[in-house]
Amino acid sequence: MEELNDSVNAAYEKAVRILAAASQTRYGLEVKLKRAGFTTEAIKNACEQLEQRRYLDDKGFAKGLASKRIVQGKGRMYIRQELKKKGIAPEIIENIISTISQEEEQEKANIIALGIWENTTRKPSEARKRKVLGTLGRRGYSGSIAFRALAKAIEEEDRTEDA
Repeated sequence: MEELNDSVNAAYEKAVRILAAASQTRYGLEVKLKRAGFTTEAIKNACEQLEQRRYLDDKGFAKGLASKRIVQGKGRMYIRQELKKKGIAPEIIENIISTISQEEEQEKANIIALGIWENTTRKPSEARKRKVLGTLGRRGYSGSIAFRALAKAIEEEDRTEDA
């Protein structure tokens, strides 16, 4: 029993050092502790202690990451995939994704599309369209949002040409 406590304490101390360097999900921390050679039981107990003390908070981590990605111009699909890859529970992911308004996502996509459209004026129209749609798709925007953003960029260009 004492051996387990020593192992848990060592895992806990290692986890605190890891968390001091960068915020982690429980899954990410478990992987790092496993790589460091700790037992599954020691890792489980250390993570539970960290959660009780609120040093480890998957929901808070997910909110922070989602906010950061929104500012970076990423769409819901990108954010969902990244959170899933980091081991966040599906119910937390869906809760976070549901807080991102479609209007906010559309506005970000519109800004990105307009920027690309304006920076590719020397290319043929079809190539410009592919560039906008491809970029938005890679950034995690749905097809419908990407197409609306493209239409808005084209409309904006037409409006400035008519002026």
